[in-house]
Amino acid sequence: MKRKESVLSQLPALIADPTTTGPELEILKHAEERRQKGNNEEGIAYEIRTGLQPLAIGQKLSPKVVDFLTQVAAQYLGMGNRGNIIFY
Repeated sequence: MKRKESVLSQLPALIADPTTTGPELEILKHAEERRQKGNNEEGIAYEIRTGLQPLAIGQKLSPKVVDFLTQVAAQYLGMGNRGNIIFY
C-alpha cells in the first residue's frame, strides 16, 4: 500500500515562491525546519494553521498559501479539537 504524500512536502516550493509574503515566509520556514528535523507532522500542521489563521482572517494570505492552508485543513481534519493532544 502506497503511503499518501503529506501536504507538508509543499513547504519548500511555497518558501521559494516570490509571491509568498514576509509573515507567511516566517511561519512556513519555521515549519519546514521542524519537518526537516522529523518533528510530528500533526504538530507542525497545527502550528501552520494557528500561525496563518490571523492572516487568513485579515485576508492577507497569498493565493498559493490559501490553497496550501485549505489542503492542510483537509488532510489534518479535526486536528486541534478539544481532546486531541498535540506534541511538539
